Amino acid sequence: MDINFKTREEEKIKLKNFILGGLFLIIAYQLVYFISSEIIYETDFFKEFTCKIMSGKTKSILDLFIKIEYHSFYSLMIIVYFGSFAWWACITPYLIYKYLDQKAITQLFFSSLLFLLVAMVIFFLLPLNIEEADQWKKLIENDKNFLNKMIIFLYRIENKRNLLLPSIHVSNSWFCFIVFRGENKKKFPKSIVFIQFFLAILVYFSTFLLRQHYILDGIVAIILVELIYFIVKKYFIKNKN
Repeated sequence: MDINFKTREEEKIKLKNFILGGLFLIIAYQLVYFISSEIIYETDFFKEFTCKIMSGKTKSILDLFIKIEYHSFYSLMIIVYFGSFAWWACITPYLIYKYLDQKAITQLFFSSLLFLLVAMVIFFLLPLNIEEADQWKKLIENDKNFLNKMIIFLYRIENKRNLLLPSIHVSNSWFCFIVFRGENKKKFPKSIVFIQFFLAILVYFSTFLLRQHYILDGIVAIILVELIYFIVKKYFIKNKN
């Protein structure tokens, strides 16, 4: 009975810490969005700097010199783009809480915070954005089916705060995958790793096919996530344990 009581108490503590950590991350992400929309986007210095660096050559580099032409099936990607919020906020947290040990959860938490800090520095140093003329709005506004309406809605709500490099949309998705790829004492279905990877790749494609990002934005996000996750594991988690 003492063991069961201890287990229940530990589970309560784990759940409380999990919820508090999740809320803290939500606040941190909202702070990043606030800074990007209210400070960087609304400051003349950053506006002028962005106009200077966002040349045609810069855009070509960010798209790896790949010219992306519009296709109607890109509209399906809006389901992936908006669906990712449910994946981040509901599905993945449930899987993390159910299958991962405290060490993996701690590593994810601090890696996410460090990524946001690095991303914020990059946003100030390199405030890139995507111009409305480079998006699909003019091509789809006359064909207002439900999916196209969702895309136009996306452009309306995110264009004022969507700093590009690194892509937070892609970084969130890659964290959802990488946390299951790492070390973990608990056993869980390996299919979760492949599903999370597949969904992360889908989200990455949705970001540049919907012209919310350039191709390089997601690649930089993935590289940063991998690097930060490794650093946190090697220099913080091991020392802590």
